[in-house]
Amino acid sequence: MPSRHSFSIEVKFKVPKFSFSDIKEMASNSVVTAKKLFHRTSTAAWVGGISFMVLVLPLIMALDREQKMLNQLESQVSTTNI
Repeated sequence: MPSRHSFSIEVKFKVPKFSFSDIKEMASNSVVTAKKLFHRTSTAAWVGGISFMVLVLPLIMALDREQKMLNQLESQVSTTNI
């Protein structure tokens, strides 16, 4: 009969001790990082929005105008063929 082995693993966690100044410094660093991230994100959103307005909106308006002209032409052809 095979023998059964039992294994015991003991894990010890050492909780780091932070002073108030350490916590204050970490919070300050977090705020600075959040501000930088917000600035970069807002800049990217601004560039994306302006690019959309400059490049995509005129294309959409031109396609819409062309579609209206085709619809008008079709209606003229259908009325003349009647």
